[in-house]
Amino acid sequence: MWDGLRVFWHSLSQSAARGGYVYVWANLAWVLWSLPLVTLPASTAALMRVMYDLQTGPTCQFEGFTDAFRRYFWRATALGALTVGVVGIAAHNWHAYRDETGLFVDLLRGVWAAAVVIWTGMLLYVWPLLFEQEDQRLVTGLRNALVMAVSNPGFTFALLIAAALIGVVSTVLVFPWIFITASWMAALSSTAVLDRLARYRRSMHGDA
Repeated sequence: MWDGLRVFWHSLSQSAARGGYVYVWANLAWVLWSLPLVTLPASTAALMRVMYDLQTGPTCQFEGFTDAFRRYFWRATALGALTVGVVGIAAHNWHAYRDETGLFVDLLRGVWAAAVVIWTGMLLYVWPLLFEQEDQRLVTGLRNALVMAVSNPGFTFALLIAAALIGVVSTVLVFPWIFITASWMAALSSTAVLDRLARYRRSMHGDA
């Protein structure tokens, strides 16, 4: 839990320390390229790539956004469709059983809620993991994201709560979504994955 809050704060401080202007133009590009809605998943993947490159390399350019948009378009679209399916099924089940009572129904509601939370945690991790791994298949990225989410429950939950709070504040104020919120969330995603991978690699070297 505390590691998650540490990464959250580190990601916030990075937005000012490491190319704050990149956060702004990347966020604006994300907004514009997401306007058709069907391109939202691909523009999100492109934004994730820009924030990942900013944290792992000396700099990044707008060409990196457009290249990533084209490169990951179909994988991102598939992931977007899966997300709509997961959320849609959970919402349908909640609505269908809204008047039902009993322990079994309460357990089902818990399962549906847990599935949505776990899926959201996977979305937090999947793109930076894809950028890190040699196997570029989406199914491999989702599998690794699932392992990371369930292996770090307190860490993941803290990040999701912090991101949700930022999202609520940004929604109330509106303008942060236009200029920085999406970039910051993408940066948080990369910071979290790189932190967990660094910890894993340190543990592997310690065991060696």
